[in-house]
Amino acid sequence: MATLGIAFILQPATASASPSKKAVLRAAKRAERAAKKSERLFKRLKSDDKVKVANKLQNKTDDDNDGLANVLDPDDNDQDVDNDGIKDGNEVQNKTDLEDSDTDGDGISDDKDLHPTDSDADDDGVLDGDEDSDNDGTPDGQEDDNNVKGLISAITTTEITVNNQTFTLDSNTQYIGSDDQSVTQAYFAIGSCVEVEPDNSGNAKKVKLENDSCDSSSDD
Repeated sequence: MATLGIAFILQPATASASPSKKAVLRAAKRAERAAKKSERLFKRLKSDDKVKVANKLQNKTDDDNDGLANVLDPDDNDQDVDNDGIKDGNEVQNKTDLEDSDTDGDGISDDKDLHPTDSDADDDGVLDGDEDSDNDGTPDGQEDDNNVKGLISAITTTEITVNNQTFTLDSNTQYIGSDDQSVTQAYFAIGSCVEVEPDNSGNAKKVKLENDSCDSSSDD
């Protein structure tokens, strides 16, 4: 009976070839084009979707530590592209335009504006920046930084009564009514009689409660 012989030929293992400089450059250009495309698409998203996308990518590379991943950031080396004092990542969360220091065009910079996405918050037909809320003869848009309203981020007052209901206020800006139900900022700001002192984070740090006439010379 004939036998079948099988021969095995062993080939020495070969190391994977090193990529050429041209290949690396081509890959880098593709990555750069992809990043620019993602930035353009991100810019076209609705505000709510921007927040969702930014949060999904919050653990990605962020060279300037502005809270916005490089793949979404128009400038990876600048925390505040529009120089309004608010980091780009905070702008996205606030739903303001990170490339426009006055998102709603009312004459008040986003970091000083209580309603940065509404140019006429009281619907009286007058831009908020042209209003003179404290009747001092100077339009709100030209007021000194210490005399304008901003967003509320921390409250040192421990208690406030609104519409005969007592609210407990804590440093995390959690609004809890006497019935233990959550209350929104809009409810707390009823009557627009709350003055705040802003800082460069885009949020206010202090709250001064005033009387019903909003007269800054007489505090409750």
